[in-house]
Amino acid sequence: MPVDNRFSLLLTLLFGSLLLTGCETMLDPVSDFDVRARMDEDRKELFTAQEPVRGPITMYEAMARAIKYNVEKRLKLMEEEALKGKYELSRLELLPRLSTTLSSNARSNDSGGVSRSLLDGSQSLVASTSQEKNLSSADMSLTWNVLDFGISYIRSKQSANDILIAREKRRKVIQDIIKDVRTSYWRAVGAAYLKDDVDALLKKTTLVLQRAREMEEKQIRAPLKTLNFQRTLLQVERKLKEMRHKMWIAKTELAALMNLPPGTPFSLALPTEKDLMTPNPPAAIDHLEYLALYNRAELRQEDYATRNSAEEIKLAYLSLFPGLQISDTATWNSNSMLANNTWMQAAVQVSGNLVNLFTAPTVINAAEQQKRLADMRRIALSMAVITQVHVAYGRMFLAMEDYDLARRLETVNWRIFKSVESASRASSEGEFELVLNAANALSERMRRLTIYAELQNAMGSIFASIGHDPLPESVPSNDVATLSWAIETNYNTLPPPRSDDVQFQQTLLIHKKARNKPMSLKYFLFGIPEDADDFQTLWETGDRTEDDPNGDFTSVWSPETDVPAPPGP
Repeated sequence: MPVDNRFSLLLTLLFGSLLLTGCETMLDPVSDFDVRARMDEDRKELFTAQEPVRGPITMYEAMARAIKYNVEKRLKLMEEEALKGKYELSRLELLPRLSTTLSSNARSNDSGGVSRSLLDGSQSLVASTSQEKNLSSADMSLTWNVLDFGISYIRSKQSANDILIAREKRRKVIQDIIKDVRTSYWRAVGAAYLKDDVDALLKKTTLVLQRAREMEEKQIRAPLKTLNFQRTLLQVERKLKEMRHKMWIAKTELAALMNLPPGTPFSLALPTEKDLMTPNPPAAIDHLEYLALYNRAELRQEDYATRNSAEEIKLAYLSLFPGLQISDTATWNSNSMLANNTWMQAAVQVSGNLVNLFTAPTVINAAEQQKRLADMRRIALSMAVITQVHVAYGRMFLAMEDYDLARRLETVNWRIFKSVESASRASSEGEFELVLNAANALSERMRRLTIYAELQNAMGSIFASIGHDPLPESVPSNDVATLSWAIETNYNTLPPPRSDDVQFQQTLLIHKKARNKPMSLKYFLFGIPEDADDFQTLWETGDRTEDDPNGDFTSVWSPETDVPAPPGP
């Protein structure tokens, strides 16, 4: 082997060894310094740039803070932004490919050659060359593939649908957050109502319990009676502490939803007891069904998923076509032996995979099955949505019944407490009865406030079940005060039914006739009053009534009079 070749081989082996050594992977665990830095950065990011709490927080301000600062909502927003970036990239794939190449070559000798005759094998020309030893060249090529353009266009439309799906997911997250804030807020309000009373009664219970232990030590009464006395007081103390734990949890959950730093002190804008009015359903059940099927984020996601399935069918058909590639290239070469150092070159190329002609029916059938599956999934989801609307509507009616019962029980327990208080004497048994009845009265009050929170949760579930957005389409500013005002203005307002929808006009007429009638489960679930004996006639023939003198349901809907009263906060 010549020396030069052996030296070249040695250099190649040495270079390869160095390359392999450099590519070797090593275990590199995260250092404690990096972990602490990540902790500090994440904590700073969690609570950065938040407006401070400047006063008692209303329900609408709590909702505004949750919408603006909640981490889950911010995550969905980032996912949407990431999909937007993917969509922009897919649009760039629609452009033709423009590539350029620069090269420089050098060799140790000339690249000459001779010609040999095919008849007798003799050399027909002397050795010659048409290329210099040192060459430079450059070219720029514009290439466009028609089939790739069509595929990229469809992929771009699917990416756009993915953005809209992410947007609907963000809508769903916001709606769920608003529902959770509404429930947590009213639980925290109930806790704030009871905090002082619970603390005072706990102190009183501890004092009476201490006296009971002294009675046991001094054997003033029978031991079994004294122990039963203490057991009852301990059960009262346990009940009161459970109340206090629930209060703390309610306020902590609300703070987490608003993304306030743990331990941040804040107070709630407490309504008076008279303001705790029973909310009314926001609309008739048929109207809620219509809004749910129109607004629900999950159904709109399925709409966009169905679009993507339809685009997959188009892709399956496109695979049958051959690829048509058109290119135009500009070239420069430094070779002085060329007659032309620059030139333009155009080319058209058609290519295709013949196997696709045999596999296409299977691929198309699979894409069509996915489309049918998406349609059926949307139909099944529509049924689930309608069921959720009816369940939320029925839950509200049941919560109203529970709230009425809890209010009556609270009144009775309060009257018992007042009777015991006025009849009690300065004795241990009198204090015992007083504490016991005070705990019962306080427990019933907490139960009533808890049921009221469930009633508000049922109202929030109705809004969530119809996909109602708490914010309007545009807001003048992004600060908490403006968001709070926008939510308060928009949240409890539903759009009226379409004036050209006769079925809705009929439902509204029945709903209007049933006003000031006793509420029943039949009415709350289906909008039908108990005494609607003329329901079938009214529905089928549209008889003339005082509300509809023409009998054609054209004068039923009046935005000024028929908009259901918005529920209380």
